Amino acid sequence: MLTAIAALLLGLWAGVARIGWSLPSADGDLMLRHGGLMVVGFVGTVIAVERAVAVRSPAAFAAPALSAAAGLALIVGAPASIPPVLAGVAGLAYSLNIATLLARHRLPPFAVLLAGGLCLSMAAVVWWDSGSMRHVVLWWMSFLVLTIGAERLEIIRFQHFSTADAWSGIAIVVLLLVGPAMAHVNLDVGTRLLGVALAAGPLWLMRRDIALRTVRTDGLSRFAAVGVLTASGWLAASGVLLIATGVGGGLAYDAVVHTFFIGFVFGAIIAHAPIILPAVTGLRFPYSPLLYAPLVVLDGALVLRVGADLVEGGALRRWAGLIQALAIMLFLLLSVGSVIAGRLFSATPQPSQPHR
Repeated sequence: MLTAIAALLLGLWAGVARIGWSLPSADGDLMLRHGGLMVVGFVGTVIAVERAVAVRSPAAFAAPALSAAAGLALIVGAPASIPPVLAGVAGLAYSLNIATLLARHRLPPFAVLLAGGLCLSMAAVVWWDSGSMRHVVLWWMSFLVLTIGAERLEIIRFQHFSTADAWSGIAIVVLLLVGPAMAHVNLDVGTRLLGVALAAGPLWLMRRDIALRTVRTDGLSRFAAVGVLTASGWLAASGVLLIATGVGGGLAYDAVVHTFFIGFVFGAIIAHAPIILPAVTGLRFPYSPLLYAPLVVLDGALVLRVGADLVEGGALRRWAGLIQALAIMLFLLLSVGSVIAGRLFSATPQPSQPHR
């Protein structure tokens, strides 16, 4: 987890440098490693830890260890072939963990998770074989949509699904697999197919997600619901942009990538962190309304960034990117502070209640 946090911080550093800010030691190579640091080094490691805990076997932690090793290889600037190899083996180990959970529980969400694990492995194969990050990013997108979507599906798995519901959900999963694969034959067609899946996925889930009810409550439940709903909105937006722009490069591509990875992925991480972190680490994570701050700042900066991409506003885009990075760092600091506060509270002797 320490390696994952280091990958996150350096990935943010590289991203801010890539958007035009002059930062010490942010060489061109580090900027090119920005995506791998964020997706494999940080997000992939965190997700792998969560599922390794669920498997309840020491061997299961090979997956996050290998993912962290890939992040470390990116951090130190190892030869270009090493990070994708480590990421590929990590993807296979992660998929084995998911297959174990699927065999144990035999529930659809684990089948969706397994499809996501195979996408993670495929991304590494493409990364190693061609180094074409445009194709790799498509596989990473499918991995993350399937993974986060499966986590929401776990919550609603006891709801009744009609035959039409089931088949439409399966069709979206198939598109998430076919889109990146088709992109190797025809990049424009493949990206648009993936865009359809990204736009349709949140619509399918939101008809059933409990977030629509819990957003009307308060406290942690409401915070998580707000985060899930805004993340779903950004996912749909990234799908619409991908359908509209196809293989478009430059600022159109920037808008697609950041609505997905910042709006959807980091929005979902912020929403789920107070719930998942205690389950994974055993540490208390007391809820605080301050957690809304990084979520609001992140989403606001993303609106500015997408707007700047559409009108080609370079200065606004640079500032929006910097604010996004600061919002993620603020969330990280608030998370650490919440965990420390939780430990201090647990360690403080509570006054005994008088006998009645």
